[in-house]
Amino acid sequence: MKKILSMLMFTSIGMGFSQEVQKPYYDVFRKLIQPKAKKTNCNLHIRREIKPIPKVISPLSIKTLGITGVEGSRVAIINYKGHQTLIEEGDSKPGVYKVLQIDEDKVVFFHIKASKRETSIIQ
Repeated sequence: MKKILSMLMFTSIGMGFSQEVQKPYYDVFRKLIQPKAKKTNCNLHIRREIKPIPKVISPLSIKTLGITGVEGSRVAIINYKGHQTLIEEGDSKPGVYKVLQIDEDKVVFFHIKASKRETSIIQ
């Protein structure tokens, strides 16, 4: 009887002990079964190439008022920014234009800033 009593006490103490300390259940195989969570990157920066906007260079606003002379020694009267000027082949305004050719009805300029030729016809 003593044995039965001692066993009952031991089992009751053992049950009480197991009830007080509860270990969380950990399944080793859960990682293998569960699908992986998708990672989200909140600090995602999108790089875009920004192309530089080319500078728009306006054409020369030169009006040819008249041309006189013979081939090789022609002179033209032009109006540039409100000022009338007498020009010959080879003349230039530094940083703006250079006179390349003067024909009977037109003057060919080289626009220095735009690096291109421009033609002004008699108005």
